[in-house]
Amino acid sequence: HAASNYLHTRHNNCPQAKQILDGDVPSATLTDIVEPWFLGGGADGPGGAEFAAFKAEHEGKVRFHASIADMPKPDGNMMAMVCTRTADMPGYVDELVDHGVSHVFLEKPGAPTVDELGRMKDDCAAKGATIWMVRAAAWKWRLHETAPPRRRRCGWERVSVPRRAS
Repeated sequence: HAASNYLHTRHNNCPQAKQILDGDVPSATLTDIVEPWFLGGGADGPGGAEFAAFKAEHEGKVRFHASIADMPKPDGNMMAMVCTRTADMPGYVDELVDHGVSHVFLEKPGAPTVDELGRMKDDCAAKGATIWMVRAAAWKWRLHETAPPRRRRCGWERVSVPRRAS
């Protein structure tokens, strides 16, 4: 289920963007980062200087946007990893799918309520998009492996990673 284009919503100090940029996920290319806080009102606040350095290091290889609307619409499949506050996730998912993103990886818990999770799943399906809820630690494994996923009662795809022997 790997995609050639990868959008990361909110830099938020998540490791996924770094893993792709470091070549740890050869089946994905990080093309865009949407970061409304550090590209807006939070630029001069805590973490702003670190984000500016990250942006300076990767600009030219990755496009940075203050909003999803500022990003060019994808002309093919695009996967987004939504890493943000739980309360903001449903709005980002809706906006991403309406913008043309075909696959969404949603960090758990995904939404403030189970009803909202169900609505997001149904809306994505109705619009032809695929949505997965994953633990942040498992997403890289999911891109590499073809092992059949387990199913939860609510129908969400669940990704589990075996513990490593110490």
